[in-house]
Amino acid sequence: MIERRFGIRALLVILVASFLPACASEDSEPDAFEAAMETCGVGEDPADVRIEDGTELRINNQGDQDNSGIPLDDVWCLLDSLDMPDDIADRMVATSGNDGEQTAAWDEYSVVWTYHPNRGLDVFVTR
Repeated sequence: MIERRFGIRALLVILVASFLPACASEDSEPDAFEAAMETCGVGEDPADVRIEDGTELRINNQGDQDNSGIPLDDVWCLLDSLDMPDDIADRMVATSGNDGEQTAAWDEYSVVWTYHPNRGLDVFVTR
């Protein structure tokens, strides 16, 4: 009887131990949005950059008459960290204040942006 209990306990310990590394590695991997913010040294600020429900990254760029938001270099850093293709970046650069809302997608992401010189570039990346 003692040997049988020891065998069951040993089996349980082995099973639990085999699942722990998998769970720990999933929890320790940073979210892509969080990793991009860390890479670029951009902190989460509700007025500038924030993650909504873990599925959307909202980026507010400074405009000529809007002092809130992050510098354009930080916007590009965040988008580059998410591997946004150059052709989408080129479209963003070419956007004028009259173009309205623009959209694009790559890999698991979709992006919506607007631009106005006074308000800057506002970008919403979802996955």
